[in-house]
Amino acid sequence: MKFKRLVKNIFFPERCPICGRIKPFMKYDCESCGIDTKPISASACPDCGHEKCMCSDGANINLPHFTAVYYYQGQLKKSLLRYKFMSESTLCHTYSEAMAKRLKELYPNVGFDGICYVPMTKNDERIRGYNQSELLAKGIAKRLDISLVPCLKKTRVTNAQKNLTAEERQHNVKDCFRVKEEYSISGKKLILCDDIKTTGATLRECSNALIKAGAEDVYCICLAITPYLNYTDPF
Repeated sequence: MKFKRLVKNIFFPERCPICGRIKPFMKYDCESCGIDTKPISASACPDCGHEKCMCSDGANINLPHFTAVYYYQGQLKKSLLRYKFMSESTLCHTYSEAMAKRLKELYPNVGFDGICYVPMTKNDERIRGYNQSELLAKGIAKRLDISLVPCLKKTRVTNAQKNLTAEERQHNVKDCFRVKEEYSISGKKLILCDDIKTTGATLRECSNALIKAGAEDVYCICLAITPYLNYTDPF
C-alpha cells in the first residue's frame, strides 16, 4: 500500500482538500494552510461554541452540547464554499473525519443512538444535487459506527438565511421543522449535524422538534462557526 502511494505521489502529487495546494511529498498534513485550519479548542463554550464565550451577546442562541471544529475563515471558508456551491461533494470525507474526531474527544462515554441532520426542501436539494449536511452526517455515522436517522423534515420554504439579521433568522425558521411520523426517536440520544452555525437559529428549531418528538438529548455539531459579530451569512 505504501509503495502504491509512493508511485502515485510521484506521478500525481496529492493536493490538500482544504486549500487545494500540492501537499509536501508523502505527507498527510498540509503545511500551507495549517494556520488557517487550526481547530477550535475542545474546551470552547459548550453552549455557543466560541473559545471566547458569546452567549451573552444577545444574538447567539445557546445550544446545550454544541461544538464546532473550525472557525469559518481562511482556507476552510474557501473550501466550504466549494463544497456547497461548486459540487466538490467529496470534501465531505475530510470534513466528517474531523467532526467525528471532535465528537469522540468530547463525548467518549456517551452512547449515541444515531445521527440526524438539518434537512433541505426537495427543490433546494434537487438544485444543489445533494444535502451537504446529510453527507457530513453519513460520514460521521460510519466513523462512529452509529445509525443514520434521517428523521427531520422541513415543512415550508423559507427565505435564504444569508440575507437576514439575527432576529430575522430566528423568525424565518421558527416551527419549520418536524420529525417524520415513520420515525420513533423517543428516549434516544441523537447527534444533530449541520455545516455552519452563525446564530444557531436553525439548529435550535431542529433541536426543539427532536425534543418535542421525545428525544432524550440532542448533541449539536457543525463543521464551522462564524468567528465575528456579523450575522449576515457571508455566502
